[in-house]
Formats: sequence, structure tokens, C-alpha cells
Amino acid sequence: MNDSPKSPSAVAVATGGRNCSLFSEQPEISLDVRVPRESGGDGHGTTPNQLFALAYAASFAAALDEVAEAEDLTTDGWQVRVTLAPVPEGTPGEFSVNVEVANSDMDEDTTRRLTTAADEICPYARAVRGNVDITLRGCELL
Repeated sequence: MNDSPKSPSAVAVATGGRNCSLFSEQPEISLDVRVPRESGGDGHGTTPNQLFALAYAASFAAALDEVAEAEDLTTDGWQVRVTLAPVPEGTPGEFSVNVEVANSDMDEDTTRRLTTAADEICPYARAVRGNVDITLRGCELL
């Protein structure tokens, strides 16, 4: 058994408070994050919710590839749209996740089946399951 710790897959540093600067290494990413307009910000700049939605969409697309590959299906036609929406009457900061998936290479039933399977293995979906309402559905290509 290997007792050495696993290397991290990502390390990020935030400097500042609600309006902060982010930095990540390998490859280098540097950006400023701003408070969203709905939370009192000026509406300029990238928000933490946008970053979460971007990462969720990328992770979900990778999970779709994984489940398709397990069925010997290959495609580059995935489009995944992740929308974070505030929960009505919820506490500030609570949101729901809407995942819409389209694929130019597959029929609707196959896309739906693979979307459901991807939701089971996507790290972001697994991380928020039970804490956040997640809705899956098909959509038109963007």
C-alpha cells in the first residue's frame, strides 16, 4: 500500500474578501472575482457563481464522454449549459442547478440516458447532491 499523499489536482489562492484576486498554478490562471449584482456588487467582473457553473459544465461534459465511451459511443457533439438559480424564499447564497444537455450526434433518448448516467459520476453533481436541487433536461444546441 502506498502511504504517500495524493498530489492535489488543483490549488487556488484567493487574496482579499468578497472582491478578491484568484491565482492558480500549472497552468497559471489569474483573475479578479467580484460580488454579483444581486448581492450588492456593481455587476462588473467574474463572479464565484460563474466560476462554479463553468467548472460544473466542464466536469459534466467529461462525465458524458466517460459514460458514452463505456458504451463504445464516440462524439464531440456535447453542449452542456449549467444555470445556477437562487432558491425562491431561500436563504441568501442558496441556489439550484439546472443542467441542460444537447448532442448533435445522438438521438434524444440516448442523450437523456447518458445524461442521467453522467449525473451519477460527475464530481460536481456528486458533491452537491442532497444539498442542492439539480434538474437535468435536454436542450437545443446553443
